[in-house]
Amino acid sequence: MERAVAVKKLGKLLGKHFGFRVNSRAPDAEERAEGRQLLPALDVDEKQAETAMEARRKAILAADLEYQDLVAAYQVARKRRREVAAMTST
Repeated sequence: MERAVAVKKLGKLLGKHFGFRVNSRAPDAEERAEGRQLLPALDVDEKQAETAMEARRKAILAADLEYQDLVAAYQVARKRRREVAAMTST
């Protein structure tokens, strides 16, 4: 089916406010195939960057004494709230 025929049929189905645009900058089949070949290497790069970022975050937070105090206070408050919530639900 040609594009013009398809557009006319869709226009009849969807009403007078129907509209569409063709993206002239959309990738063609060759560009999509090239992108599929690049994806595995890009996935590896992304995973390595994420791993390095997470390691750095953990190192920074482990060295931050104020953060460690806040985590400890949060854990105590969470434990206490859960204990009281469990006690009231019986």
